[in-house]
Amino acid sequence: MSEQTLSQLTEQVAKDHSQVRSFVVPAQRISMTEDGLLDTGKNNFPLTPEASEQIAHDIKAPKFFFLTLERDIQAELFNRRFSVMW
Repeated sequence: MSEQTLSQLTEQVAKDHSQVRSFVVPAQRISMTEDGLLDTGKNNFPLTPEASEQIAHDIKAPKFFFLTLERDIQAELFNRRFSVMW
């Protein structure tokens, strides 16, 4: 592994994430579709495996259990739990 200066590392991170878009969405508008997409009220986004793991953690479901469920069941659990949280 080569050493990089902080400046070089910062430039590399900026380059690696230059295509990433960010959205501000009120939590009350977030839901999951039966297809397993995250719905913001205006757009639907596919979830990365990391995001699915975070969702399992946030809704207090065992990760392995949640990840093995069909998408429509994941959506039902997510939507019920998230509506209670907010």
